[in-house]
Amino acid sequence: MSIFAGARKCDLKILAEELGETVNDSHKLKDLKKMILANKEYDEESAKEWLNMIINERKEREENERRNEEIQIAEQKRQNEIAERRRQDEIAERRRQDEIAERKRKDEMEFELQKIRLETEGRSLNSNSVANQNVNSTKIKPKLEIHHLMQKFNSDENNISLYLIMVERLAKQAEILENTWVTHLLGLLPYDVAQLIAREPDEIANDYGEVKKILLKRYKLTPEKFRQKFFKHNKNLGSTWKNFAYELRSFFNEWVNEVKADSFQKLSDLIITDQIKRKVSQEIKDQIIDKWSKLNSPDDLVEKLDDYDTLRSTLRSKRPRKEWHYDKQDSLKDDSALTTNGNKKLYGITHNERGQPKCFNCSKFGHISKDCPVPKPLITCRMCNKTGHMAKNCVVKTINHSLSVRQVGENSEEGNYYLKKAKLNNFDPVQALIDTGSSCCLLKTSVAQKLKLKPEPTVNKIYGFGNQKMPALTSMGRITADIEVDTF
Repeated sequence: MSIFAGARKCDLKILAEELGETVNDSHKLKDLKKMILANKEYDEESAKEWLNMIINERKEREENERRNEEIQIAEQKRQNEIAERRRQDEIAERRRQDEIAERKRKDEMEFELQKIRLETEGRSLNSNSVANQNVNSTKIKPKLEIHHLMQKFNSDENNISLYLIMVERLAKQAEILENTWVTHLLGLLPYDVAQLIAREPDEIANDYGEVKKILLKRYKLTPEKFRQKFFKHNKNLGSTWKNFAYELRSFFNEWVNEVKADSFQKLSDLIITDQIKRKVSQEIKDQIIDKWSKLNSPDDLVEKLDDYDTLRSTLRSKRPRKEWHYDKQDSLKDDSALTTNGNKKLYGITHNERGQPKCFNCSKFGHISKDCPVPKPLITCRMCNKTGHMAKNCVVKTINHSLSVRQVGENSEEGNYYLKKAKLNNFDPVQALIDTGSSCCLLKTSVAQKLKLKPEPTVNKIYGFGNQKMPALTSMGRITADIEVDTF
């Protein structure tokens, strides 16, 4: 039998066929062994050499297959790396082309913007008389260029009102002619806004006042936006608190000026109205969202809110009430404790899809625990640690449980028996009362804080003496700790 060591079913199948036996897939390993041993041409030495040769050929074949598989895996990995490298190159080339196109687009926009500036400047200069040109010929070129002193306008970061004030101040300091302010301003605006101004007639496009109105109309923030910026604005990293206070003051002044709160009474109404708005629920806000930002008077706001509450209460009172009749049989049919998703559940007994009850002793279906053939686990008393009875029937419960905490502390013998020194998580020992009637260990909150024990938020039902159905009280949380009693 030792000649079959290390041989597989496929090896024995080949050997049996070589010995002239007829073999099919239904033959098992032990059948092949019996067939080989019973063959009339069987010789142990020759069969062993033959089988070793078959096993070696199989192993060599498997080794070649394994090598070929590794070669294929390596080749596939190499192809994947080449494809990934090609994909990364394509992405980089596409990104480079996009950058070139974006740079070209910006150059074209800058060229168009410069052309618009030159055309505007030419129109403004041609509109002047020859005498004015001779007088102001030395003042056409300003001392400073505004676009060298200011960044371009960004609608997401800049306030258009403050931005235009800065432009006007710099233009005056640089001694730039007022009729050329528009030309210098166009170089600081986004391309689409510059095109918008360039499409206007000459008398509007060359007038700084008209251009200023167009910009304020497009980019001017609403009072509600200034209010949000005032309450939600944060101090930027690296900025000083002085700058932060200036920004808040600027937002507040813009908010107050836009709503025209030019007196103490109007400012008081504005602040009270905002405080009331903070207390209104989102549901009510959605109902009057179109008028929400325009309600700046507390009287108008509370009138709207009272009207809404009155209307809602009226609609609720007009809703027909659903009649409900109690039917004992129907209530039993619809009881979720009896039927749940088609699986019957009667008196706490779980059933499977076939309606078979589940045994809580062996967890099998088809019978209940009282009819279970599996032996039930022995009952252990938690009072005396003996089997055969429960704690409520234990004879050891002859200890006088009527002693109060004060009596336990005053009586030296009983105090030594009930009062122990307990150590929690190797902290300083604390005095513990051995309460045999409690269902769990209790710990005062002050002691837990002193020992730096963090409670887990959970609700535990605590029972007193006997097997009561209702808990005596519930705990605030749970603490996991190692307790040692009188071992030190």
